[in-house]
Amino acid sequence: MRPQYSALELLELYTGRNGKDIFKQPGYGKAINFLRSMLKPKFPPENVERILQEKFKYTISGKQPKLSESRTDLLITSYNAHAKKPFYFKSSDARQFDYEDYDMWQAARATSAAPTYFPPHPLGYNLPLNSAPKVEMFDIDTNEQIEKVLETSKLNLLDGGVLLITLPCWLILKPEKNG
Repeated sequence: MRPQYSALELLELYTGRNGKDIFKQPGYGKAINFLRSMLKPKFPPENVERILQEKFKYTISGKQPKLSESRTDLLITSYNAHAKKPFYFKSSDARQFDYEDYDMWQAARATSAAPTYFPPHPLGYNLPLNSAPKVEMFDIDTNEQIEKVLETSKLNLLDGGVLLITLPCWLILKPEKNG
């Protein structure tokens, strides 16, 4: 089955006419924008979020498609700045577990939150108690500890390329040759 968007079409989200909206800086003037960029991300998240929500929306129903509905298997990398660990959006997991099924636009926003350009993407946990797949990312083992973490924090996701900077991560994700 053919994907809904080609890689070129997705690239055009950032380089085409939408790019001007996504990469629009607040109108403080060049000198103030430069100083501001030393302390904060260069661009506000509202424009990129609006454009991603529009792009990843069903035209008839207006609903946001979920990872579980992808036409092909997806592995979208991001980095959880709070836990200092990678976070993966996997369509295969989303098809198995409801709590892994995030909106497509949220995965796209998280993996494109490049530090210095956009702030991290805050995303609430879909994690029910007693669920082993994501509990390991907290290095905790009791439901009481899990509840406390879920009440007080969110995923704070950055660009997936952040985790590929280190060689060990690259080796883990690199496909193995057969034979």
